Amino acid sequence: MRVTRRQFYPTPTKRERIAFTKTFTEDEFHRLYQSIRPETMDQRWYCVLDDGWLYIVRNWTDRCFFQLRIHTEPPHQIVEAWTLWGGERHRGADVTGESEQLNQVNQAIDEILTAEGR
Repeated sequence: MRVTRRQFYPTPTKRERIAFTKTFTEDEFHRLYQSIRPETMDQRWYCVLDDGWLYIVRNWTDRCFFQLRIHTEPPHQIVEAWTLWGGERHRGADVTGESEQLNQVNQAIDEILTAEGR
């Protein structure tokens, strides 16, 4: 099922900028653009691409944890990145340091890109 920004919880007002950069191939960008919500809880993350912003959303809670500004024309590069954790712990994920946040957003994107049906 294709997801829009209105279908997940609003992004928190408390956010922190992170030094995350990544460039996506045309195929990877197309898979991110699909914005498909997982049908099972086996997949932890999904994304929504809206107006140049890529929202990384936790499937179990429908809460957005990362907000990434991405070029919609090639090269599809992340040019701005924010973490929306707000310093909170989330279901065993202690993401307080920037290196942990960078690792978590990388893992989330990898999971989204390798999910079946994309």
